[in-house]
Amino acid sequence: MYLLKLKEPVGQIVCTDKGILAVEQNKVLIPPTWNKTFAWGYADLSCRLGTYESDKVLIVYECLSEWGQILCAICPNPKLVITGGTSTAVCVWEMGTSKEKAKALTLKQALLGHTDTVTCLTASLAYHIIVSGSRDRTCIIWDLNKLSFLTQLRGHRAPVSALCINELTGDIVSCAGTYIHVWSINGSPTASVNTFTGRSQQIMCCFVSEMNEWDTQNVIVTGHSDGVVRVTKVLNNSTRLVHLWFRHEHRSALIVSSPRKQGLVWRCNLPLVLPVQMHSSNKPS
Repeated sequence: MYLLKLKEPVGQIVCTDKGILAVEQNKVLIPPTWNKTFAWGYADLSCRLGTYESDKVLIVYECLSEWGQILCAICPNPKLVITGGTSTAVCVWEMGTSKEKAKALTLKQALLGHTDTVTCLTASLAYHIIVSGSRDRTCIIWDLNKLSFLTQLRGHRAPVSALCINELTGDIVSCAGTYIHVWSINGSPTASVNTFTGRSQQIMCCFVSEMNEWDTQNVIVTGHSDGVVRVTKVLNNSTRLVHLWFRHEHRSALIVSSPRKQGLVWRCNLPLVLPVQMHSSNKPS
């Protein structure tokens, strides 16, 4: 039985104290109340602030059109919207908190460094960083407070398609093609692995578990273009693919979505993850 049903492919899933929320592609929920959404991808290049429950459009923002087509956006806090797209710039916008100021977005900073389209974004409030991924096959770490360049992550074999940050350790996970790369908070490469199994399976999204740093059950979950969810475990600075083995006394839950015409969010009971080495680790040079 699915938990939620959307009219379009699922773009974001948020687990809150009140339950699981999900919105379509080209839309993100705004923290901490999660009752409003920021949406993009319209023909006129506008963006829109709307309500989650009724999907009512509250405000239409037209000031972003001069920065080309937006392909990704995040809202790390209720005051900031960060966008990326065909302009190659990462734009940080400030959203007014009062009813009057909320009608406009103010550009705080355009972060320049990529040489091709920005394809994905993530941010960490705990470590005060923004990470952007691009078709130029690099990621850039930006200072969220100073809105400045910190370092660039090179060595991807394809355009970067997905990003996530472990809020406990600061580790950054970037995905490009069929490869998963893991980096330290300072941008040093720690591990990489090719998830290729013989058929087209580009990585579309990723998530990293955030249990105790020392916990051996921490994993990276990736969703692929072949419809398969794969689980990868990082142990002792090496990356290993793992199988899922059944153990009766322990089960965990995974929320997965299907990118079909109608987005469905499912809860799947999965067995405890046990490591089985499938590929030897490949550290990026």
